[in-house]
Amino acid sequence: MLMKYIPFQLSKPVQFRREKCDQVIPPRYLYHLDYTGGIHVGENDYAFCKRLNIAKEGLYGKDKGHGGVWANVYQRNVLNLWPIPIDSWDWSMIGISGLVTDLVYKMMIQYYDVWRIDTSKIKNKWYLDSNLQAGEVKDLSKYLYTPTSVSGKALQLFHIELDMDVFNDHGDFIIGNLLPVKLVNDFIRMSHRRKRIHINEVIT
Repeated sequence: MLMKYIPFQLSKPVQFRREKCDQVIPPRYLYHLDYTGGIHVGENDYAFCKRLNIAKEGLYGKDKGHGGVWANVYQRNVLNLWPIPIDSWDWSMIGISGLVTDLVYKMMIQYYDVWRIDTSKIKNKWYLDSNLQAGEVKDLSKYLYTPTSVSGKALQLFHIELDMDVFNDHGDFIIGNLLPVKLVNDFIRMSHRRKRIHINEVIT
């Protein structure tokens, strides 16, 4: 598996197995995970400014110098959402005997922002993720890619919360609630609302 994204503290170019896969019609909502932990985990101001930049400028695609935008169709098991499966390999050294423990997974999940993309507000073309192959994931249709930037007007920011009853009873990493981040989402609405024309600006 090649790296499909760039953690914001790195600058290496994105690599692809192939350019594009089959074009698909996406559901209304897709979910893009953005890693906000790592070396900046304690720098709250940095992370907050990064969120505001995404809210204003959107998620960068090839038209803005990045490789594109990857998104997940909603899945209740958070460990199926990319790039968490890739990043879990980096965390394996923290687990006992090289294994990722439940505590490590719970910690890792807290380091992700979830940007919900409303595809009805943009005209991007979406494709099956060409980095994935049959056998690597259960359902290839759950992982989509667009080469074009996603406008901030189509985004809403959420945090992941696990269903702790399910986790405590069965050890399954099932999403309980996606909690909206009101401050950032209010900023999105304010930044991308239509310009109002006041009556004294109307030319007669």
